[in-house]
Amino acid sequence: MRLKMRNLATCYNEHAIKVSDSYCSGNSNKIHVPLTFIPSIQDEVSLLYKVELSTQTLMFITLTWSTHNIDFAFTVNIKEHHSNSSKSFYLRKIKGSKKLEPFDFKIELIWDLTKAIYEVGPEPVKGYFVALLINSEMISIGDIEDSELKKLVLDYPFAKCCLVSRSERFLGNDEYASRAKFFDTGMWHDILITCVVDDKNSLSMCVCIDKKNVIDVKRLRWNFRGNQTVFLDGMLVDLMWDVHDWFFHSNSDSKSRSRAGIFLFRPRNGLDSRLWLQEKNLDDKEQQKVGASLLICAYTHGEAHYRIASITDTGLNGAILQIISHGFIGAALFFLAGTSYDRIRLVYLDEMGGVAIPMPKIFTMFSSFSMASLALPGMSGFVAEVLVFLGIITSQKYLLMPKIAITFVMAIGMILTPIYLLSMSRQIFYGYKLFNTPNSYVFDSGPRELFVSISIFIPVIGIGMYPDFVLSLSVDKVEGILSNYFYR
Repeated sequence: MRLKMRNLATCYNEHAIKVSDSYCSGNSNKIHVPLTFIPSIQDEVSLLYKVELSTQTLMFITLTWSTHNIDFAFTVNIKEHHSNSSKSFYLRKIKGSKKLEPFDFKIELIWDLTKAIYEVGPEPVKGYFVALLINSEMISIGDIEDSELKKLVLDYPFAKCCLVSRSERFLGNDEYASRAKFFDTGMWHDILITCVVDDKNSLSMCVCIDKKNVIDVKRLRWNFRGNQTVFLDGMLVDLMWDVHDWFFHSNSDSKSRSRAGIFLFRPRNGLDSRLWLQEKNLDDKEQQKVGASLLICAYTHGEAHYRIASITDTGLNGAILQIISHGFIGAALFFLAGTSYDRIRLVYLDEMGGVAIPMPKIFTMFSSFSMASLALPGMSGFVAEVLVFLGIITSQKYLLMPKIAITFVMAIGMILTPIYLLSMSRQIFYGYKLFNTPNSYVFDSGPRELFVSISIFIPVIGIGMYPDFVLSLSVDKVEGILSNYFYR
C-alpha cells in the first residue's frame, strides 16, 4: 500500500497546491443534495498500524477484513522495521488465541468477534476485540466488553500504537462512501465520492465531506489525475486521484494488478507546502502530528472481474475437500464392490437380491459409504459440496442468472445421484432372490475387509465433523495460489 501511495504521488508536482474554498471545518453554503446512484460494494478494508515498543523497536501491523475470504474471519500481517519480509496469519475462528511464529519477539494474538456488529462493509464497527501481546506489551483494537478480557488488558503495559493508513477496496461504478478520522483530536467525517454523467455526456466527479460539496471535477476523462487540498479540523488534507485506468487500457497492462481508480486523502503537517511528505525526513514529533491517510481503490465492474477472478477462497478450499472426499469414498466403494463380487460371483444387478441377510457387515459398510457419496450431513462430502456451493454464489464473477443456472444444474445432480445409488442398493441388498437360491452360501466380511473399510470410513466421518483439520493445512496454500495466479 505504501508503494501504491508513492506511485500516486509521483504523478504531481511536489510544490503544487490548490486549496478548495468550498469547504473548511466551519459552515458552508454549498449543501450536497444526494441523488440516486448505485452504491458500490466495500469488499475489503486494511488498517496499517505502527507500533513502537519500550525498547524503541518499530513494527508494522496490518489488519485486513474481507468479504470474499469467508474461510477466515480476518488476516493479520506483521512486518518488523528494516525487514524486507513479512508474515501473514489467517484466523478462521471468531474467538481464540494464537502464538505467532517465527519472530524475534514473543507474539500472541487474542481476538473475540462473537458479539461483533457489522454494517455494510466487512469491518466490524463495535462489539469486537483484537489484541497483540508483544514481549509482554499490549496493543488492543476495538472495544472490550468481556470482564476477563478487561482484566487481561490491564495486566500488561500498553505499547505506543498509531494508525498510519486505512485502505478500502470498492467494487462498482457510481458511488463510493467511507468514513474517516484523519487526526487524533479531530472528528469523524463522512466521505462520499460520486461519478455521474453530466448534460454534455461527460463523466464528472464530485467529492462530498459531511454532506457538503468539496470538489467538483468536470470532464473526468481528461482530468483523470489531479489534486486539491481541503481544510479539515483546522488542518490541511490533500486529496489526490488517479482514474486513468478507468478510461485507458493497453495490451501491455491488461493483466496489471492496479487497474482501478485511486483516491488518496493524506493529512499534511501544518502548512507545509510539500504535497508529499517523506516520513524519513520527519522527526518523531512531526511524524506524530501527521494523521492517518485514507486510500480508496475503486474497481469498476470490468476490473473487479479481473481482481476477483472466477475462483474464490471458499470454492477452491471446497474443491480440495471434494477431491479428498471423493478419493476416500470412491476407493471404499470400489473395494466393497470387489469384495462382494469375490463372494457372490455375480455382476448384473438383475441377478442379485437379498445380499444384506447373509452379508450384514458388507451391507452396513456399503450403505454407509453410499450415504457419504450422497453428501449426508456429518460426512466429508457434505462439507465439500457446501463450500463449493458457497464459492459459486459468493463469486463476484457471475451475475444472478448464471448463478441460478449453475445452481439448477447442481440440483439436478443432487436429485439423480440418490436415485442411482439407492436403486443400486435396493437391487443388491434387499429382497430374497439370492437368499432363496438353492445351495447358496456366502461368506460375510472378514477382519481384513473390516479393517480396510473402517480405516477409510474414519477420515470420512472425521472430515465431516471437523473439516478445520484439512482446511487449516490448505488455507495458506490456497491464498498463495489465488494471489499468484488469479488476483491479478
